[in-house]
Amino acid sequence: YLSATDLEKPFWSIEGGWGQNTAAQVQNDPDLEAAFVARYHVMVWASGITRAYWYGWDYSAWGTLWSATASNGCGTQYGNGYICKSGIAYQQVHDWLLSAVLTACSVDGTTWLCRLTEANGSPAQIVWDTSQTCSNGICGTIQHSVAAEYIKYRDLTGAAFVINGSMAPVGIKPILLETQ
Repeated sequence: YLSATDLEKPFWSIEGGWGQNTAAQVQNDPDLEAAFVARYHVMVWASGITRAYWYGWDYSAWGTLWSATASNGCGTQYGNGYICKSGIAYQQVHDWLLSAVLTACSVDGTTWLCRLTEANGSPAQIVWDTSQTCSNGICGTIQHSVAAEYIKYRDLTGAAFVINGSMAPVGIKPILLETQ
């Protein structure tokens, strides 16, 4: 419905996050919150949105990434409080996307895949599967076939894992497949 002139303007997302009664059903599950943060930012990037703001970093009811007190999912000391699993995921996805170039995103059934070129020129893929979920600290995965060039993957905690063979565990929480 926008005019050609308006379509030329940059698009912003000014309040990303979740609420207490969100339809996404992430509230109070730290793993699902981390998964939501990661998928939200990858899809904002893939959608061509030029600027996105998160609401709210330290607000306990909506989109909490940091808390003044240790709580469910917020236990890593950071400054004068505690960073949450979702806050760690936010940082990891930032690092994945920083200076990277998005090639394309696609979906096959419930498996989403975004191809990118990392800042060092290497190909990479961000992959997740929406048929999987998390509950009480346990997250389901499927074995996803990956090209032989991908030798490791990173998860939303920043941990790196070697890919043995041609399969990687993919769940609701995105992973980054890398060639180096």
